[in-house]
Amino acid sequence: MPGNRNRVEVDAMYEKITDSSAGCDLCGEKPCDGQLYLSEKHLCVCPDCKQKLEEIPQKSRANLENYLLGNVM
Repeated sequence: MPGNRNRVEVDAMYEKITDSSAGCDLCGEKPCDGQLYLSEKHLCVCPDCKQKLEEIPQKSRANLENYLLGNVM
């Protein structure tokens, strides 16, 4: 992704980044503050989508991440 990013470790699954040029891979929104979260599989999500992803079972979340990344196997 282009742009200048600042990274902060949030937890084992997500890393907080600030990138004003990037958007959420799930909903497509660009947060006005540029605050996004990068998953272990390099999926970029906004705070709202991160919360929703954390609420679904791990296996479903992994399948969704693989689908969004184009790796459906």
